[in-house]
Amino acid sequence: MVKIVPIQAHQINAAKRVMAEVCNEIWKIRPTVDELEAEFNRTGEFVDLNYLQDTYFDNNGTFMVIADDEKIVGTGGIRQLDEEICELKKMWILRDYRAQGWGVKIARELLKAARERGYKKVRLELYDPPKQQRAIAFYRELGFYEIPAYRDSPAKLCMEKQL
Repeated sequence: MVKIVPIQAHQINAAKRVMAEVCNEIWKIRPTVDELEAEFNRTGEFVDLNYLQDTYFDNNGTFMVIADDEKIVGTGGIRQLDEEICELKKMWILRDYRAQGWGVKIARELLKAARERGYKKVRLELYDPPKQQRAIAFYRELGFYEIPAYRDSPAKLCMEKQL
């Protein structure tokens, strides 16, 4: 049974694996997913997951996973930027679970959580728009629109949605 639930500590490594697998699929950064996952651990890409409680749950946010029984197949979180604005982070879904509505479902859960926490806006960053056209179209369908960069980051496209 597939469901969306708040992440548990024992699921963090599986969530990292999902992100590495999807990133390597899109960008082919390393020859194997194992190598990319090791690089992400070494370079700090996963620092927020290593400090999940502090980064998300203790910071007026949440982090959720899409679980197919015990297998983690998707991820996504929100974290606070300021009292009125949060950021959508790490929305990744394995290929076999895309185009089945899971992206919309987890996005809606995260946007609902953002509203419940009192946020007025949610923002996100995309790093490689030419290779993330599906993601851009997805976020536009959810009501996101382009905005100028909101922090110093290598992101090439920033988007925002009013809640």
